[in-house]
Amino acid sequence: MNNSGSIYENQNDIKILCLLKAQSAKYDKAKRLLFVGIFPSTIGAITFTILTYFCDSEVITTLSSFFAIVSYVIVTEIEKKASSITKSAAEIQQTIDVKLFNLSDSCQTLIKSDITEIVAKYRNNNPTDFKNWYSDYSSLTFHKQVLFSQKENVRWDNGLREYYLKIIKFIAVFIPLLLIGYLIIINAS
Repeated sequence: MNNSGSIYENQNDIKILCLLKAQSAKYDKAKRLLFVGIFPSTIGAITFTILTYFCDSEVITTLSSFFAIVSYVIVTEIEKKASSITKSAAEIQQTIDVKLFNLSDSCQTLIKSDITEIVAKYRNNNPTDFKNWYSDYSSLTFHKQVLFSQKENVRWDNGLREYYLKIIKFIAVFIPLLLIGYLIIINAS
């Protein structure tokens, strides 16, 4: 790709679209893995806390400790795998940036055969979902197009962080309230 076309036009190149689709799939997979790791350990911690509160037993305490250790090991491994997948997605994004923003090929971490493999895998997987990812800045100089496109990336990333923060805050309030309500009902009867 070269500076002759705008980023708005070049972003719809089939290779770029396939890379975007692959990147999105990898980030989604990493998020699902992290959810799989967090959900059982959270539920397990709550369950054993309740069991320990109501049943002062050595067996429950031992099982709780065992579960905590096993949960830690599993979550650590899941986080390593998710981190590896996220790194791979970031390498794909870097490749997109190198191609779309005409950066030096020395910045690119994926080798040509990896790119070819990704494009072949996602070419028939409706990569057109990602058409016109960036807004049309074609009336601006190429460098300004790059700047505004990158600003969109930052805004999207911040929006995603705010979304996850809202979910975490909701869970942080909902679970304790649910637990308090449960304890009130149990103590009332």
